[in-house]
Amino acid sequence: MITFGYSVFSNVIYYIRYIVGALNISSCQGGAPVFVSQPHFLNGPYYETLIEGLKPDAALHDTYIDVEKVGYHYYVAFDQQYNCEYSWV
Repeated sequence: MITFGYSVFSNVIYYIRYIVGALNISSCQGGAPVFVSQPHFLNGPYYETLIEGLKPDAALHDTYIDVEKVGYHYYVAFDQQYNCEYSWV
């Protein structure tokens, strides 16, 4: 499970206002206020209470890797949601 948490304290500057659930990627987007999260802010409890109508479903939106012991069969599911922060001028 990827939670976009800040388990390494030195990485805390990359998270929106230090809230678990979205990763600040502004530094690699030319300073544009862009943030990445799992769809519907899955594993981001702060956003689930802030935004009305979110219905994150782990069965549909969670990240996982399925690998068989024998052979080369594997399946990877990795969904991302890109978000832009804006404010009134």
